[in-house]
Amino acid sequence: MSRFAAPIAEQIWDMKYRLKEQDGTPIDATVEDSWRRIARALAEVEDKPAKWEEKFYGALEDFKYLPAGRIAAGAGTGRAVTLFNCFVMGTIPDNMGGIFDMLKEAALTMQQGGGIGYDFSTIRPRGAEVKGVAADASGPLSFMDVWDAMCRTIMSAGSRRGAMMATMRCDHPDIESFITAKQDSARLRMFNLSVLVTDAFMEAVKADGPWDLKYGDKVYHTLNARDLWNKIMRATYDYAEPGVIFIDRINKMNNLNYVEQIAATNPCGEQPLPPYGACLLGSINLARLVTNPFEADAGLDPEQLDEMVRLAIRMMDNVVDDISHNLENLVDMKHMIVERMRSDKALMVQLFQEVGEPEFRFVTNSGFYFGFLFGLIQVPIFIFVPSNWVLPLFGFIVGIATNWLALNVIFRPLNPVRVGPFRLQGLFLKRQKDVAESFARLTTEELVTLRNIMHQVINGPRGDRTKALIKRHLKPLLNGGMVRTAAQLTVGPGGYADLKRAVEEKAVDLAVEPFEDDNFNRERSSIIERLMRDRMQALSSEDFQDLLRPAFQEDEWILILVGGFLGAMAGLAQLIFVFGL
Repeated sequence: MSRFAAPIAEQIWDMKYRLKEQDGTPIDATVEDSWRRIARALAEVEDKPAKWEEKFYGALEDFKYLPAGRIAAGAGTGRAVTLFNCFVMGTIPDNMGGIFDMLKEAALTMQQGGGIGYDFSTIRPRGAEVKGVAADASGPLSFMDVWDAMCRTIMSAGSRRGAMMATMRCDHPDIESFITAKQDSARLRMFNLSVLVTDAFMEAVKADGPWDLKYGDKVYHTLNARDLWNKIMRATYDYAEPGVIFIDRINKMNNLNYVEQIAATNPCGEQPLPPYGACLLGSINLARLVTNPFEADAGLDPEQLDEMVRLAIRMMDNVVDDISHNLENLVDMKHMIVERMRSDKALMVQLFQEVGEPEFRFVTNSGFYFGFLFGLIQVPIFIFVPSNWVLPLFGFIVGIATNWLALNVIFRPLNPVRVGPFRLQGLFLKRQKDVAESFARLTTEELVTLRNIMHQVINGPRGDRTKALIKRHLKPLLNGGMVRTAAQLTVGPGGYADLKRAVEEKAVDLAVEPFEDDNFNRERSSIIERLMRDRMQALSSEDFQDLLRPAFQEDEWILILVGGFLGAMAGLAQLIFVFGL
């Protein structure tokens, strides 16, 4: 007997969520196999995976709990897909390079199976001046067409249609075009649209007052607020687009409003998220929790509901690999290494003396290699132009050219180039495997320690994410019934709010303390060294260069000028001691 209540339900499972071979041959023979696959995958991070696999399977069985579609389709498949359903992407910058960087991010996210939301209000309106190119801006809707085409292209080979949400502020000069955009049945078919409505706009609607459409400090147009509101409502009634998002109310009610600003939602619109926020939702089938259905004593089983909610949350938490499995989202390792080496020149010198000993020996000897070649040119020039300034000037040029060439030979070419029987590549890059081993060993002793990583996690460029994460995990404890009641009775509601803030801030400080222990750091250094070595060896040539070169790049000009000065002195000495001038 089929587990499905209707044939269409089984068809959807088969089309979108059933695991199959590349040629379409089913791997999940039944829906029970799909539940087992999902349960096993979500239980892998548990201390007792077998125990929790059975609990999770029990929650999934008979459709009592339905996890997010990307989990159902991707968990336990071994495929490089996201288990998050939807994302709100980063803020779109108002320049061509930044816009297409965002388009690339969107394409890669959708390739992994994630839906995306964007706020297009940050792009200047149509007709606005584009300084430097003597042109007018095409406006955000023209770029939305590009996103729409990308989405159709990326998802054309799959069974799941791409999903995108576009928002625009109610005071953007192109808002009227945004409202009517989907009245063209062939346009923006991959988008849902929503207008970001502010409190100020609603006050203007109530007062039947004027409303300025502006970008930055410039007002492009003024219209009647109620007319604009009626235009939104008419379009929504006639075409089901756009939706309305009361963005000021959302940001005021957001319990993380002190660290984030929301300007968009997931494609379905039910989950407001900050830039780079992710949506992971699931559904509890309440019909399965009804006791004695269609009887006089029918009711919802509260104990079963409580257990189901707890299991569902645990399953979703297991998908979210917080700090341990998503460390790269919280710490910018490249930033940490480069900044530490820039601030500690002695460490930088030590590292490059040991790691780059062959390369720096080459730089040292380059005066001989290249100087001899340039000297062959210098001699006939001095014979034909026997002026006193020739040798010092030529020596200065040779010194600069020699050191510049030597430094670039270390990192250029990035990728192997064949010239006849020879294979040419930057000296550092040619030895990437050996350099990675030495670099990992030395840096894990002085630089990439657990202590430094944790300080980077808390205080680095992405520290706000970590602090928000810690505070989020504290909220259930601090808002728990007994804790909350006792605290409010003791210090009052106002004091309780202050106490919560103090505990949250102290928790951030305490998170670092376990990593200050020297013995603990030494014990774990081998693990970090192995991880760092493997990651560095796997880097592309471009990324490998970007990790090493910035640390000393700002001082390269000093080395080049020193080469020029020494070359000039050598030329002067030649002039005095060889030619007696």
